[in-house]
Amino acid sequence: MIEILILADDVTGALDTGVKFAISGAAVRVATGLSYDFKKESSNIDVLVINTESRHLSYQEAYKIVFDIVRKAMMADIPHIYKKTDSALRGNIGSELTALLDASEEEMLPFLPAYPQMNRYTIDGIHYISGIPVHLSEFGKDPFEPVTSSYIPNIIHEQSKVYTETVPFLLGKPFTYHEELNRGVYIFDTQTESDLIQITKNLNKQKRLRIMAGCAGLASTLPKLFGLRGKRPEMPKLPQKFLMICGSINPISRKQLDYAEKNGFSREHLSMEQKIEHKYFESEAGKTSINKMIAICKSNSRIIIDTGDSNTFEDTVLYAREHGISVDDIRVNISDNLARLTGKLLEAEPDMTLMITGGDTLTGFLKGIGCNELMPIGEMEQGSVLSKFWREGKEFYVISKSGGFGDKELIVKLADIMINDKER
Repeated sequence: MIEILILADDVTGALDTGVKFAISGAAVRVATGLSYDFKKESSNIDVLVINTESRHLSYQEAYKIVFDIVRKAMMADIPHIYKKTDSALRGNIGSELTALLDASEEEMLPFLPAYPQMNRYTIDGIHYISGIPVHLSEFGKDPFEPVTSSYIPNIIHEQSKVYTETVPFLLGKPFTYHEELNRGVYIFDTQTESDLIQITKNLNKQKRLRIMAGCAGLASTLPKLFGLRGKRPEMPKLPQKFLMICGSINPISRKQLDYAEKNGFSREHLSMEQKIEHKYFESEAGKTSINKMIAICKSNSRIIIDTGDSNTFEDTVLYAREHGISVDDIRVNISDNLARLTGKLLEAEPDMTLMITGGDTLTGFLKGIGCNELMPIGEMEQGSVLSKFWREGKEFYVISKSGGFGDKELIVKLADIMINDKER
């Protein structure tokens, strides 16, 4: 029976949250489609994560998707519903939290957005990334979805009139509730993992975790709290050939790729045409490019294929406009083209460990191969999730991560883990 339903707005977020339960031994599945019959398909699942793929939708569309799923989950008597939010507060935060509150008809939605393990925390309702207010960090400069405020109530109220209240964390003085509690979203200050543990214990005692919201940091406190423990899945021996596909333009990802290239990775930059021309890899020129990259994969053990080059994002936008491609289609075309390319490379050289950075890229790849379910196995490094998927009856493995996670050595570390067969 499903004990917890988690709704994430992109697939990398779905996986980095689901894996927190998997490593404790819970039976976890990540569904990549919205159609799910909770009563018929849930007998062997403790934690179900649904990728709503609503990060880039309008806030009205995102509200409806979350509302509809929550209503069905309530009718199926799922005990706990958890809205997974981005740890940098990107996406439709206000509308999706409001949808959860409205559909559940609960009085209070506790929101714990911190991820202390990744140095992301909340003080006085302000969200910080490595000590910097989030809107002043690299996430405030994102060309597709910049975070424009660091004060969480302001972020929520960009899309919703829901009541919000910030809750300071006072060690040894848990927040208490009273009859005059206003129905709304309660944002809890959190700086450390210990803070998260104490707050969730307190909320659970007061039966206030029927619904909840937060990023993967919150997920790490819940398996023990809800008794979701079992035999931890064994980490498989992975193919040593390592193919890294990067569709992220986050500066953190760029530094990781540059470092890997300097340390022995073969790196192929996609051209402007290869990136954003619609269905480029179905053209004759595209098929020639695929054959070239297949040869690269066959002759190298560590390969990077990425969308970065000497052009700025402004150059890409200018090129797109000159060729009749909208700014919205840039992101879609990049993920679709990378997905088709990745599928062809895996067909030609199946004995590879695949790593995909960027939720859009991973979603496009899974759709392209007709995969609608993944099983998270474990974390190779904090925020880098190893999952199993199936294609035509054969098992494959993919490592995923958000573009903003990890230090500059991350890709090299992961490749070294596989070659040295270190215990993970």
